[in-house]
Amino acid sequence: MFNDFSCLVMVFCLSLVSSPAFCDESFIASDKAFYSLPESVELKVTEKARAFGKSVRMSATIESKVGTVKNIRVFFNSSSDLKVLSETRTINALEQGEKQVINIIAVKMDDNSGDLGSWIRLGVRYTPDHNELIKIVSDETSYPVKHLRERLISELHSSMDEGEPYLDAVRHFVK
Repeated sequence: MFNDFSCLVMVFCLSLVSSPAFCDESFIASDKAFYSLPESVELKVTEKARAFGKSVRMSATIESKVGTVKNIRVFFNSSSDLKVLSETRTINALEQGEKQVINIIAVKMDDNSGDLGSWIRLGVRYTPDHNELIKIVSDETSYPVKHLRERLISELHSSMDEGEPYLDAVRHFVK
């Protein structure tokens, strides 16, 4: 029933499972954990009014959630049946908790909205507050698995060195 090879494999597996790496709680936790960065900005689009079915008025809210977010470039996209009249703009900075509200006007150009229907997307490119993000991610209580926490911190340092902007977007479906 058991040959020498199968006994060897069984001994190897048992020794591997009982090794310190498999008994380490952080190793087990890291197998099931995935860490992401806290949200730096929160985006919302709210429909306000319609004028005779042709134009839609909305408000876009951009809020800094972590530290001071800088160099915020706000832009809009839409489905092919809508034309957004609001222009791209830049906000120098938003401190944590600070909000900026932008009025959006979109005009219905035709009835061919495509498979998804009519929609408007609010997008922002920005420079996050890397130092505040690093402080948050460094918290061992919120990010208990050491190598995952260190990987995020390393990614934040690289991002800070490269100076590439972050991108966030939200899509609002017009009914």
